[in-house]
Amino acid sequence: MTAFDRSERFEHELPDILTAIAAPRVPDYVDDLLARAAATRQRPRRTFPERWLGMDAIAYRGSVAAFPWRPLIAAALLLALLAGALLLAGSQQRRVPPPFGPAKNGAIAFGEGDIYVRDGIDGTSTLVIGGPTFDFAASFTRDGQRLTFLRRVSGSPGTPTERLQLFVADPDGSNVQPVSGPLVTPDWSDMAPDSSSVVIAAGQPGAGQQLFIADLDHPGPLHHIDLGPNLEAETPNFLGPSGAEIVFRGTTVTPQGVRHGIFTVDPGVHRVKALTPTDGTDANSGYTYPQPSPDGRYVAYWTWDEQLHGLRIHVLDLHTGEDRTLTDVGRSEGWATFSPDSSRIIFQNYTTERDQVFVVPVDGGGPRLAMGPMYRAVDNQAVGGIFSPDGKSVIVFDTATKESRIVDAAKGGNGEILPWSAADISGWQRLAP
Repeated sequence: MTAFDRSERFEHELPDILTAIAAPRVPDYVDDLLARAAATRQRPRRTFPERWLGMDAIAYRGSVAAFPWRPLIAAALLLALLAGALLLAGSQQRRVPPPFGPAKNGAIAFGEGDIYVRDGIDGTSTLVIGGPTFDFAASFTRDGQRLTFLRRVSGSPGTPTERLQLFVADPDGSNVQPVSGPLVTPDWSDMAPDSSSVVIAAGQPGAGQQLFIADLDHPGPLHHIDLGPNLEAETPNFLGPSGAEIVFRGTTVTPQGVRHGIFTVDPGVHRVKALTPTDGTDANSGYTYPQPSPDGRYVAYWTWDEQLHGLRIHVLDLHTGEDRTLTDVGRSEGWATFSPDSSRIIFQNYTTERDQVFVVPVDGGGPRLAMGPMYRAVDNQAVGGIFSPDGKSVIVFDTATKESRIVDAAKGGNGEILPWSAADISGWQRLAP
């Protein structure tokens, strides 16, 4: 039985208890007290302090010949117990992790077609979204309170005819609600810091891909973020630590041709700001996959180096403007994302026939640690990795072999195979530390 359950029982039983205590004598001020309480609007359940009566009503005293101390003390004790239970339940409901930075590890979402939620690495898996629909890409809101996922509603996978719809639900799969209508190629999304909305990049790349805000609390038409008449967007992410701006890769047409750069936009006033020159070309995949660090200091991205014939990871320091190349000459690496504490990045290393996941400190002051084994490169398949919310572990997945592994982020190595996941883990719930 939880504190909330106990509070529900008290709520139903308290009137009978008070009546029994006061019988057979009822003080003549009780009718006046109850009349005042009835005229006072009760606060919503989420504001548990003083839920029953205002303190002025409790302190009110009538003129009586003999004051009944024992019944009042007993009632006060019961009210104190009830208030404590309600306060405990309320604090548990409101306790959420910070939107950016390390958090406690919670449940894990996985599955393609049907969606499962597993109660931690060593827990049990539960089917939460099933049936004839094809559902995938399940993830948790930043506060860990809700589950989002995509559903294929029409068309063929990976073709211009495919249409995907965004849904939100409780973590147990209940209260499923559509958040958007059918979307054209929603290739990236990110959760707002307060978990009330999602920014989505949708539309055919090269033919008008734009940014939209989907309201999770009040589903309805998407809000279009106006970037101006000549700017397309990819890979949007909220910039920590405040989340007041969204970082994205922008594409525009200049006198020199189509060019790319990294930008931010304030979704409230639609103010766009350039973080880099707009000089990236299609030939070098300029400024691809920009990923901000949770602390808001860095943005990692990659480019194609024509001379080296490989990908190179860059880290842009937003405080100093310094742009460093993190990839050593002779290597091909990309798709870098940050650890929850912003001190490390996880990325993919590519060779002629093998791919592997690595972790390295952002400042370059530590060793490169291999996460999991090398996997054979297969067309249209990929190897990848994600940090746990606490940053202590890495999950590595390979879509070709359908293999998932859990690896110690501080030690590296091959780790342990997760037999319950076919390389389809898509979300890890953040909980309050």
